Amino acid sequence: MGYDAATLAQKFVWSATDAASGNNQGSIWQSGNGVASDSSGNVYVETANGAFDANSGGINYSDSVVKLTSNAAVLDYFTPLDQSLLSTNDIDLGSGGPIILPDSVASPATPSCWSPLANQGSCTYSIGPIWESSTHSATTICKK
Repeated sequence: MGYDAATLAQKFVWSATDAASGNNQGSIWQSGNGVASDSSGNVYVETANGAFDANSGGINYSDSVVKLTSNAAVLDYFTPLDQSLLSTNDIDLGSGGPIILPDSVASPATPSCWSPLANQGSCTYSIGPIWESSTHSATTICKK
């Protein structure tokens, strides 16, 4: 949900999954972390387990890092290739919060995003520059 800073009037609601179709998982919980934003006002959220079909034209973004405009339009997303495995085994990508590196490290045109996996506890996805919908890649850094 997004609210007007001056009036606190609700401006939008965005859901990571289509509850009308029975897909009611994919929440944004991020273990208490807030959403991240870049210098252009875009917002980044991580979603939890559930349905994913955005790569085939659907509107379900479970186990993804989603880049939204300030009006909640999806600009882009990153979903690990093993999303189905993450969802099946309750290894939420959305159990951490995304971190957008400052412009001094990246740039406003190509921000970089780090995505810690708190529920898994051992891996971090380095997504950068962001993104290119379902064709982008990420570096996975895992502790042994």
